[in-house]
Amino acid sequence: MAINTDNKKGTSNVLAALFAAAHVSPIAEHQLQQYQQDDEGWTLYWQDKTHSRCDILILACGHQSQNLPGLAELPLRWTRGQVEQVPSQPPLNQLKTVLCHKGYLTPAMDNCHALGSTYVKQDDNCDYRLTDQQHNQHTIQKALSGCDWVKELKFVEQGRAAVRLSTPDHLPLVGQLADWSDWPRRYNDLYKALPVHLYPDAQYQDNLYCLTGLGSRGLTTAPLLAETLAAQISGEPLPLGQDILDNLTPQRFLIRALQRRQQQT
Repeated sequence: MAINTDNKKGTSNVLAALFAAAHVSPIAEHQLQQYQQDDEGWTLYWQDKTHSRCDILILACGHQSQNLPGLAELPLRWTRGQVEQVPSQPPLNQLKTVLCHKGYLTPAMDNCHALGSTYVKQDDNCDYRLTDQQHNQHTIQKALSGCDWVKELKFVEQGRAAVRLSTPDHLPLVGQLADWSDWPRRYNDLYKALPVHLYPDAQYQDNLYCLTGLGSRGLTTAPLLAETLAAQISGEPLPLGQDILDNLTPQRFLIRALQRRQQQT
């Protein structure tokens, strides 16, 4: 497996621990430009003109997946989110649970609370913005309008902005990638809803998979999706049922478009 990262702050302790547990040596500070398959596997071409080899290629590059060749056919979109770092202060310092509304507010950690988050589509800028802070502040004041203390919260211009990758149906993408050029021809009459046995078997790209589009819930869904992908690759029992897998397959948007074709013509 090849690991593509572009993390200017370096690999976090969590990622380092995960790589170590999986016995994977990451190639850090590299940006994937192109990849090509031959009889012996995949060649990955990096931005610095170097290249690497791997047997199985998994595209799991977060919001940078939108720029990767082979994923351009998917309706991926950036969604910027800014989280505020709010100094702990009375009575907020007594908070013992996460408050969830249209946003969220967490108990203190290292004398600071996390308050978020904005949701700005097709914006990949990670600079901190005062306008976003004001949006987050207004959101919690509106959600907790019955609490006098929320109006007195003191904010500082400190926080973090990052970019999520989402999909139109808000579900992630996991599984083997299709041969995109072949599907429209093979399933041109999918809208007719013929019996399944009348359609040819789907064609996929050998040893090419993706796991991306996790949106706002990556920390909770990534472990299960990674286990699902590992089971698909190794042929082990799957932890998810077929109905769920059908809703997560990267090909679902193409399938839906082919099913709607009669309405569009």
